Amino acid sequence: MLEGLTVIDLTGRLPGPHAGFLFSKLGAKVLKIEDKTFTDPFLNKAFLQMDDSFTKWYQSLNKNKDIMRFDFKTEQNEVLKELEKADIILNGLPEKINTHLGLDKLNHPHVQISMTASLKRQTFMHDLNIIAEMGHLKNHVELFENDDIIPPPFYPVAGVYFAHHIVMNGLAGLYKLGKKDDQPVKVTCSLEDAADNALSPLTVEGQTSYLHNGRYPCYNIYRLKDGFVALAAVEEKFWQTFCDCFSLDLSPEQRFHDKDKTVSEAISTLLKSFTLEEIKQKTSGKEM
Repeated sequence: MLEGLTVIDLTGRLPGPHAGFLFSKLGAKVLKIEDKTFTDPFLNKAFLQMDDSFTKWYQSLNKNKDIMRFDFKTEQNEVLKELEKADIILNGLPEKINTHLGLDKLNHPHVQISMTASLKRQTFMHDLNIIAEMGHLKNHVELFENDDIIPPPFYPVAGVYFAHHIVMNGLAGLYKLGKKDDQPVKVTCSLEDAADNALSPLTVEGQTSYLHNGRYPCYNIYRLKDGFVALAAVEEKFWQTFCDCFSLDLSPEQRFHDKDKTVSEAISTLLKSFTLEEIKQKTSGKEM
């Protein structure tokens, strides 16, 4: 789809590199340019001492890219030569470095996407801060009402949304580029807006419990003898197949029983008596 286009990734951590990865999946050539001294924070020794998954994330997000490293202090001309070949630039650099490298002087037709935490105010924020500030952590916190320390949701959803937001704006910028007599198109994307666009439509005032965070018996994760199984039997026919398969005397209406935990506990007690292999055998060939 984007064959023949060059995307230069000047970002680090998750959202920008993930956006670059998505551009590569769409067929663009992606070049990641890093400072020799600072590289990507996911390669920082302090990060690696904490958790080697950062190395694996780095490798996964950048596996389809060419990676070049320059000394940004002394090799700015070499960096600029590469930037002049770009159709899209993903820019996660501080303003001081932008000026030093000459990004503000680029006049060839291209789309340049700058990234910030918020368009409304100057502040530093991670996924967790954004989601908390927007009130979207209420759903998760509700599940740990008796705990003093609550583990965050695993997936860095705001960062993932941000990556897709960046790509969408990049594609829109390419379209706009063709309408502006080849003048550069500059766009600023924010983590805050990306999370707001993705999560706000799913928020219901005054509600913290939903289908997707365990409100109903039909959509939950249940422990087995030797692992876990994810049950997603929302539609009546799948619920009925599930009940028939495990000889559960539960009505279609009970799949949405949320007055107490009796239905969920009945399912849990039953499923804990099975191993994963037994579950596979029992459900083999069934539409569920």
